[in-house]
Amino acid sequence: MSQLLIEKQSGDNYSPTIFQVRLYFIELDAPEQEADSFYEYYQSLNWCCENGRKVHDWRQQADDWLFNSEA
Repeated sequence: MSQLLIEKQSGDNYSPTIFQVRLYFIELDAPEQEADSFYEYYQSLNWCCENGRKVHDWRQQADDWLFNSEA
């Protein structure tokens, strides 16, 4: 596997798959439905924030999503 591919897979600055999102939510003991909702929402925005900027760390966005869903 090329170094570029490894870096792309291990970095945060890319669009995750639904499986990666579900796995992350499982690690956080969050419901799969929340993972699906999060993924569908950001997928519909082409992995950009509401302000139009590209999501740089989808895991941080997921953490924020879960924090706000508990409020």
